[in-house]
Amino acid sequence: MKKDIEYIKEQLSGKHSREFMKSLSDDELKALIDIFEKDDDKIKPYYRNLDIIESQAISVEAYGYMLSMYRIGSLTEVTFEKVIQICMHLYYITQEQVSKSKLDKIIMMINFSDFNLNNIKEFIDTIINENKYQMNIHKIKH
Repeated sequence: MKKDIEYIKEQLSGKHSREFMKSLSDDELKALIDIFEKDDDKIKPYYRNLDIIESQAISVEAYGYMLSMYRIGSLTEVTFEKVIQICMHLYYITQEQVSKSKLDKIIMMINFSDFNLNNIKEFIDTIINENKYQMNIHKIKH
């Protein structure tokens, strides 16, 4: 803990006056350390760049959405990769880039249903059939 206090003093010293730094007690510095550690736990970095084909399959907006869902804990690393895999399959079948709205449906289906992600074919069939159903609804005249 002593090293942590020295580290935080060093980090703050360049940004604040000596008087301010002297006014901080060790308890206040410990409280600052706790705040920084809690904030570090909230942000989950994920270093994953899409390759060329993946970036053709997933829109920039959709990928940014995936990253934000990961950072808030709605997607795990394993689920993140499964979503990319599903998007790639969809792209090969439909030849359409996966949009944010389509990706949102995929993530909702993964998080709120009992789909077995080991059977991606069944999952893809469900998504494609849902899209066909939605397209047919728009063709019906009332």
